[in-house]
Amino acid sequence: MRVSFDNAFWLLLIPIFIGVIIFTAFKMKGYSKIKRNFFTVIRSIVCILLILALSGIRFSKVTDTVTTIFAVDLSASSREAAEKSKDFFDQSKKYTDDNMRYGAVVFGSNAVVEKKPDENIFDWSFKGYVSDSSTNIEEGLKLSSTLFDDNTAKRIVLVSDGVENTGDVVKEAGILKSKNITVDAYIPKVNMGDEVQITSLNVDRYINRNVSYQVGVTIDSTINTNSVLKLYKDNNLVYNENIVINKGTNNIAVNDISTEGGFVIYRAVIEPEIDTYSENNQIYESCYIEDVPSVLVIDENDSGREIKKILEASKLNVVSSDGKSAPSTIEQLEKYDAVVISDVNIDNLSQEFLQSLDLYVKNMGGGLLVTSGENSLALGGYFGTQLETMLPVDMQLKTEGENPDIGMVFVIDHSGSMSDANYGISRMEMAKEAVIRSIDTLRAEDTVGVLSFDDFPEWVWEPTVLGENGTAIKNEVAKMQPDGGTSILPALNEAYEKLSVTNAKIKHIILLTDGQAETTGYDSVIKSMNNEGITLSTVAVGSGADTKLLKSLAEKSNGRYYFTNEFTDLPKIFANETFLAGKDYINNRNFYPSAGSYSEITENISEVPQVGGYISSTLKSGADMVLETDKEEPLLATWQYGIGRSAVWTSDVNGKWTSDWLSSDTGNTILRNTVSWIMKKQISDEVKATAEINGSESIITLEIPKNNNINNISGKIVSFDNKEYDVNFEAVLAGVFTGKIPETTEGAYVMNIQVTDKEGKTENINTAFNIHYPLEYDITRVSQGDNIINKIVETTGGKIISSPSDVYSANESVVYDTVKIDKILIVLALIVFLFDVFARRFYFVSDKVEKIIVGIFNGRKEVKVSENKNVKTKVVKQEITKETENTVKSSQTNSTAAKLLKNKKKREK
Repeated sequence: MRVSFDNAFWLLLIPIFIGVIIFTAFKMKGYSKIKRNFFTVIRSIVCILLILALSGIRFSKVTDTVTTIFAVDLSASSREAAEKSKDFFDQSKKYTDDNMRYGAVVFGSNAVVEKKPDENIFDWSFKGYVSDSSTNIEEGLKLSSTLFDDNTAKRIVLVSDGVENTGDVVKEAGILKSKNITVDAYIPKVNMGDEVQITSLNVDRYINRNVSYQVGVTIDSTINTNSVLKLYKDNNLVYNENIVINKGTNNIAVNDISTEGGFVIYRAVIEPEIDTYSENNQIYESCYIEDVPSVLVIDENDSGREIKKILEASKLNVVSSDGKSAPSTIEQLEKYDAVVISDVNIDNLSQEFLQSLDLYVKNMGGGLLVTSGENSLALGGYFGTQLETMLPVDMQLKTEGENPDIGMVFVIDHSGSMSDANYGISRMEMAKEAVIRSIDTLRAEDTVGVLSFDDFPEWVWEPTVLGENGTAIKNEVAKMQPDGGTSILPALNEAYEKLSVTNAKIKHIILLTDGQAETTGYDSVIKSMNNEGITLSTVAVGSGADTKLLKSLAEKSNGRYYFTNEFTDLPKIFANETFLAGKDYINNRNFYPSAGSYSEITENISEVPQVGGYISSTLKSGADMVLETDKEEPLLATWQYGIGRSAVWTSDVNGKWTSDWLSSDTGNTILRNTVSWIMKKQISDEVKATAEINGSESIITLEIPKNNNINNISGKIVSFDNKEYDVNFEAVLAGVFTGKIPETTEGAYVMNIQVTDKEGKTENINTAFNIHYPLEYDITRVSQGDNIINKIVETTGGKIISSPSDVYSANESVVYDTVKIDKILIVLALIVFLFDVFARRFYFVSDKVEKIIVGIFNGRKEVKVSENKNVKTKVVKQEITKETENTVKSSQTNSTAAKLLKNKKKREK
């Protein structure tokens, strides 16, 4: 038996506290000496008990109980060998002892408890499920260490080939040593069987266009066999041959040439006749084909003429296209370093192009610049589209104060010709759908009216504050049916009359017709509308509509004119009109732009020429306003979109608003720098990125030139199947940074890195890496396991198990069965403390204690105790000695003496 303390320094407080208690005892008044001493002892006991509890006092004795935990590797490379070791461990059972306990843990990528420690021997059957895609010995040992009781000798028997590819088992071994846990190891004989694998795919990182180069494939095999080797280049099969594979290492070279620049992904696949694992039969590698940067310019009616001249003067390869002919696939867009869309309406851009463009910028690192004009941004129907999502500005304008309420009247032609149909849907039905959708976009405080007309106008719903009338209005709209002729002027007059008397701040009419009507007589109503601030937009449906008239009406009343042959366009047109109603997007005035946030685009530029107009928009959160207008609205804005970049120039590039700008060197430089800024960045030759699977994650290692000025590194990663990941890197060595992503899928990955220095400047770098099959299936690593096993055993003081008698043979070590009594001491201290309080609160208790103590020290002699309840004291009087009485009695004749004696007795009484 031995006594030990966890925190012995607490014992130093015992004499200090006792000294304080004794000192305060002398200050206690109203108590007899016996009571003072009693309370001093009680309080000292309380302090001693509490201090002993704080010190962690424990009593220990040597134990001979040994607990053995089997940590068994069931990963793909080791499971078969571990299961075949059953006979070996069955033979070891005869070497067990009665004082032994047994448990088991199985592990692969993760670890689970197979058997909790008890007196029953582990029967070497495995029921726990673990992922076998990797070997995490650290996790297996860590879980095993949690199963031990404190009062037992602790040992782990590790059964593994030692081919760790996840975790840090050497570090864990050091932790086990500090816990006095030894690890003995049994290395089962691993037979990979007939196995063929692709070990590596080798290609230069940078290759010139139109130059022949080699792609090298390395194959390792444990047998001689035949195989098919396939090589894919960006999913296109470029090599497909039968090859002979010899036992050992085989190298095959494939010649290739690239006629287009950009990022290229190679994938090699083998199909051997004899094989065990298919997981290691595929591998990826990537490279970059260097070429002159290529820019795609999409415009209408030569709206991008000037930007093309600027780019061609910069020796870039410029390709022109209109909106309808724009590339519709990511493969077609991928060959361009940037895309410029110059004043193109959204209706001229296909949905397939917009979807591919989004992937091109967001996931492939491409660049996008949109230049404006009266057919772009909000006026071009960008609101709510994929294109708006990509841009650094919103089409919805920022408001100062409350949004003004809108008065909207829909004037709808329901003549007989509106029954004409396309694909089974009539013009009338699409017009009704357009009105209903527009009503859904209005606010409760807005005013809405619906007027139908043929030869005569008829109100479907007179102008009313929308409020809760939405459903009722839409129900009435749905009842409209085509019939009669076409007469626009009476309907337009009626709409004006009703709308002009409403209280709406903004008043707008949308007129839809598919026919011919009065060609004159409109000047009066248009003049009245202009005086009242009522605007009119017109929609011509089909070739039978009077397009000239409708266009003229829209222009004279400050509205917009639309023409469509597709009835299905009507809901989109009406939604756009409802969105634009009452908003002043066009700014026709001269101003000098102001510098916004810092940008490489305007670096070293101190002054800029004036601009004559622009389209209003709102800067998005996270975007940079490089140049701003005199109304603090964006003129040039940029931002990072995925791993690519996008920018918007809210003025034109055809000279209507920018004649001064385009004729100046500064203006050309800023536009040229903007295209350069958004352009797809080439793979950096100074940055190297690698990846290694670690359980359910992949560790990304980044090697960059050493730089003490780096403050932060983050990245955006895109997989070959367009999954996106954000990653933050931490420095592990000088110039070496690591980060994690929750992805283990094999393939090529593109990464855009943002390196921020201590001054806040950010540099964007593009690079790439590949995730290969798990190292668990790499047959070239099998021989490396013994070294790891030996390190574990050496660190923890264990041994290599070579015979059944070693399995349960624990190392000589003394382990103590320890009992901690701190909780007991705390309970005792509480009891004694409560007794102290009770004794001082109730006087009869302390009186009784005092009598007992006096009786013990005076041989049970009765003591007279005087009680004084007011002062709560008792004074014990001594009896008068017999000698004094005799003296008094002998002097009875002396009256003075007699009186003295009498008085004294009274006092005693």
